[in-house]
Order: sequence, then C-alpha cells, then structure tokens
Amino acid sequence: MDSSGDYTIQQLTVQELDEIVELFRGAYGHHRDADYFHWKYRLGAHGAGIMAGVRDPGGKLVAHCGGCPARFVEVSGATTREYTGQQVADVMTARAHRRVAAGAGGLFVFCLSDLIAASFERGIPFMWGVVPDGSPILHCYERHANGHTLLQLDYWKRELSPRWLRRWRNRDSGYRVHMSPAIDALDWDEFFERVASAYGLLAKRTRDYVDWRHRSRPGDPAHLFAVTRQGRLCGWSAFRQIDDRLRWGDALFDPDEPKAAAVLIEHALRHPSLRRCRVLEGWFPHRPDWWLQQLHDLGMKPAPEPQSLCAIYACDVDAAELPAADSFRERLYYTLADTDLF
Repeated sequence: MDSSGDYTIQQLTVQELDEIVELFRGAYGHHRDADYFHWKYRLGAHGAGIMAGVRDPGGKLVAHCGGCPARFVEVSGATTREYTGQQVADVMTARAHRRVAAGAGGLFVFCLSDLIAASFERGIPFMWGVVPDGSPILHCYERHANGHTLLQLDYWKRELSPRWLRRWRNRDSGYRVHMSPAIDALDWDEFFERVASAYGLLAKRTRDYVDWRHRSRPGDPAHLFAVTRQGRLCGWSAFRQIDDRLRWGDALFDPDEPKAAAVLIEHALRHPSLRRCRVLEGWFPHRPDWWLQQLHDLGMKPAPEPQSLCAIYACDVDAAELPAADSFRERLYYTLADTDLF
C-alpha cells in the first residue's frame, strides 16, 4: 500500500466491490451493481483484472482505475503472434475530490500509475484505453510507460428511416441469421481462425471471449446475431440500444461473404426489440479495405467522434512479446466492444 499525501493508493479486492458501485454512481450518475464489476474484473475470458483505488484520509474510496486482460492476435503473412494486454476501464474520481492533486492531473493519475506498474510486474506488457483528446490521463501514460502512441477513433453512423428499411431487402441470398440458443451450435473458434488474417491485428474473438463479453454480462447482455450460409458461420455482430440509437458494438465477418453483413444488419433492424431505432452507429477503423467497402455499401458515413475520444496504447518497450506501436496504430481492427463503453 502506497501513500500520496494523506491519500492512500491500494489494489482492491472483491470485498470492496460495493464501494466501487457507490463511487461509479456518484462519478457518472447511473448505476452498475456489484455483479457487473465482479463479471468485469474477476470472470474475464482471459483472467482476472486489476482494480486500483485511492482512499481519502477517512478511508473512503474516492478514485478508481481498472484493467481487464485480453488476448490479441496479429497475423502477418505466414506468421501469427499472440499477446496479452490490459484494457483500461472505469477511470473515475468522486466529484468532491476532483480538485485534489490537480497539479498532478488528479487522483485518478495515482490509480493509473499503480495499474501500469502492477500490469508490468505481472508480465502484461501493454495496455490501451479510451481518453478525451487533451486529457491529463495522456500525460500519466507518458510518464509511467516508456512507449506510447495515440490512435484516432473512427466513428460511423447511418440515419435510419422506415421508408429506407421497407426498400432494403436481401432476399434469396442463401444466408440465415441466428440468435440464442441456435448460435450455441456454431463453431466460433474455427471461424476466428479462418478470418483473423483478413484483419491484421485484433482482439482474440473466440467462443470464450464472445460468451463472456456479449452473453454473460449481468443484467444487460448484448443482442448477438450470427449469420450462416449452408450451415457455416459467415459473420456475427453485437448490438445494444440506447434510446433511439442502435450501437453496433462488435462485428467480425468473412471477407469472402460480402453480402453477409447487410443480411445480418437488416435482420437486426427488423428485430421487435430494435425496430424503432433511428440511428445506427459504431466505431470501426478505415481498414481493411474490404471492410471499409462494406461499411460504405451499408450507407454508413464517417462523422466526428461525439465525445472527441481517442485511444492510447502504452507499453513496456523492454518486454519481449508486444505489438509494435506502429502496428497498433496502423493495423488494429477495433470496435466499441474493445473498450468499456459498450
């Protein structure tokens, strides 16, 4: 346990989840229960995460920064590499304490520096997180990780209208769209191995990851759709509705099945729970080229990121196994689900 003035920095345990719940409610104005944080930091597909906190002189938790481990796969020619990284999540400070240590960037900076050190000590050589452009968090990464790069996030959206949906038909395509429980029988691992090389560098979206990330989240599982042709998995996507906006949170498709994404999107937009959505939105990079073409074919258009968010990649350059900063910036395939914003 370390100290910063009269404030104390420590790594948190599951016994302190109720305190994280209270801090989250005060910091963000909405509720996440203890089951949610237990799912996020203790039941992850790639192991338990880290929860770093700061307590005030009275012992109350007033700042937090968490990390969730994830596996990444990079395919270059005949070479495939796997890396373990840490997704930074739930960076927050109680409102009454946001001016404390303002000269250093705020209390959450101490949490983040502790998280970076703990990750490197555990042999997790890199991390990534979403931050507002110009945030003091960026300076913390610069000080405590000896390698870093910024990644601009590409936001896409499509205005939806009943008339457009009525005209959009993908009939007689030979595709079928499935939801639970039919998707249980599909071979998610074989599909990932088949298509990963078409993306370059991406999170390892195998069955255990998809089940954890999109199907087991307490209280709010995503709408998960999969599309097949002749019984073979051709692609899948996860969605979550916020008011009249449909967030396209995750997607993985076979480049040899160029109509699969359109069939799946049409099916999702006609689903009884989602048919009232008027905007389709998501984060996707302008790569690979075949995926960029599919986004354009769907009528998706790039737009300014609504919150001026960017992503930062920070690493221990002395580690043996980590993706190069240039690879992360220039080759990463990402979606909303690669952050804690979905």
